[in-house]
Amino acid sequence: MFNKTHAMEWLQHGYGLQSTVSLTTAKRLDSALEKFTIQISGLTFPALSDNDDVPTYQVILSKLKRVRFKDCTFDCDRLELPGITQWFENCHFSAGWSVSCIGCNHGYTEQGDSLFEDCTFQGSVSIHQPGVDADSLGQYSGLFWECSAKSLLLSSVNLHTRLWYTSAPPWENKQYLDELVIINTNAAWPIELSHQTISTIHVDSCTLAVLTWERRVLKC
Repeated sequence: MFNKTHAMEWLQHGYGLQSTVSLTTAKRLDSALEKFTIQISGLTFPALSDNDDVPTYQVILSKLKRVRFKDCTFDCDRLELPGITQWFENCHFSAGWSVSCIGCNHGYTEQGDSLFEDCTFQGSVSIHQPGVDADSLGQYSGLFWECSAKSLLLSSVNLHTRLWYTSAPPWENKQYLDELVIINTNAAWPIELSHQTISTIHVDSCTLAVLTWERRVLKC
């Protein structure tokens, strides 16, 4: 039986990096990986080099179907993994981060999962086309849960899930986010930010269901 252990062995031996893997083996591996969520813990992903070479770790990750990053550090500013369902838990992002989420299968996501959970962003986070598509973002129950960042930019996307949320009670007024910018965006789900203190919110050319901020409700 071709199980998770076999799949990981194939990955470790360079599947996707060598031309000696047969088509039959590749198909068996693809089929096996569709059944598993691979968890990657405690790794550091270095910044991308100035040349056009795709990092080795990204080539290997592109062979997965579902991957959960836990307790990882990202010195790079993005992971381009189209068609792969991703989760980030308790991860640290040392630079600006551009969310990439394209062509993922809704059936892969477990109920209640967020794209980012308990993550810290030292710089700005951006969500915009062509890096994301609405269907892929919609597979998550929320995007950012108990996270902190310098700023969040949402541009030219359709949002059908919770954006930025926390369990902190309203009276704590914790500041998880310094600045929120929403441009040319349609959000069908209410954006609830009244539990947090945010220095600046900028909204332009948007259709939002409801935006609640500091106990005020803004409808666009």
